Amino acid sequence: LPFAFTAFLALSALSLSIPKLWLGACSAKPARLHHPSRRRLGTRASQVQVRAAALDAAASKAIASASASPAIDSNDWFPVISNVTITGISAAEAFAIYSHLPNHPQWSSLLEEVAVSSDPTVSRWSLRALGLGFSWDSRTTEETPPRLLAWESISGLPNRGLASFEDVPGTQAACRVTLEMNFQMPAMLRPVFESDRLSRMASSILSKDLVKFGNVVRTSVGTSRNSSRSRPVEVKQPLVNVTRADKLGSMQGLLWKNGSMQFKVSGFGTKQTTQEILEGVAGGMPQLPPGQRCRGLVDLISGVGCSPAAVGPIVRFLQDHGASLASTAVVGPWPLVKFAQFIASLAKQPRVGFFTDEKEALEW
Repeated sequence: LPFAFTAFLALSALSLSIPKLWLGACSAKPARLHHPSRRRLGTRASQVQVRAAALDAAASKAIASASASPAIDSNDWFPVISNVTITGISAAEAFAIYSHLPNHPQWSSLLEEVAVSSDPTVSRWSLRALGLGFSWDSRTTEETPPRLLAWESISGLPNRGLASFEDVPGTQAACRVTLEMNFQMPAMLRPVFESDRLSRMASSILSKDLVKFGNVVRTSVGTSRNSSRSRPVEVKQPLVNVTRADKLGSMQGLLWKNGSMQFKVSGFGTKQTTQEILEGVAGGMPQLPPGQRCRGLVDLISGVGCSPAAVGPIVRFLQDHGASLASTAVVGPWPLVKFAQFIASLAKQPRVGFFTDEKEALEW
């Protein structure tokens, strides 16, 4: 999914550049040829010069026309819409977390960084997937706490978005967050990105990110809540945030004060990286409030396998700290999930759910 989205951005940027490069090449005047028999060319050479001058004039006119009118038709927008209902959270609480833009990489699967400039309405967004990076500047066009936040790009790939927040009537506090994003594209690419399959893929990415957003909000609100508060709120930092990487893959471990414990594996998990991550998380557990139970999430979606030598450290961690885990969700490709199921049975760890769908795992 990130590949498809990144390919879309790359193709769009490339298609915007090609016409400008072609026109630039046409506008360049041909170099003067030095030929020993140049005088014998006579009238033919004069005709070539006239045609070259005409081509140069046509290219200049095309460049002027291109700069005077937009390179992309105003109707060529690729829309992506999704929504999520977050139980136990008010619209004001969700808006407070969402409107603090530097928080966004914590739930976005593609964003690397969001930095707000000296002008609080202008921010720089950086995206990275499959080793490719893109950046653009955006301006907040409307902010109505705690109901609405809208923005549009002012540089880079044209895009705009709108996030709305509304409380869901009922006995239990809940809010619905709807996110609509639009990307402008060249007309030549529109038939490709209007396909139902790509639309579903983009919506799936957005939907999963919104589910992650809901979990971030629940983690951040904690016990000190104020439903009337809608000022931007920075997400609290975890007690433990440890990352290890080698030539075969990487692993990250997170532990939050409310007992949320998260492990993310990318590539191949070796014994050393696994052991160091588990030791880092275990070292932070004494900082939890007395009697605090933990909820674990093991994300194997980007994983490709695990060394048999890593089983020992995992089993020991579960034997030493498994009693503190109220529940654990494991999500990833089915072969890796089956292997995780085998490890859980070795450690005799109860309350472990196994999933191939990330949304189901997060909700569980």
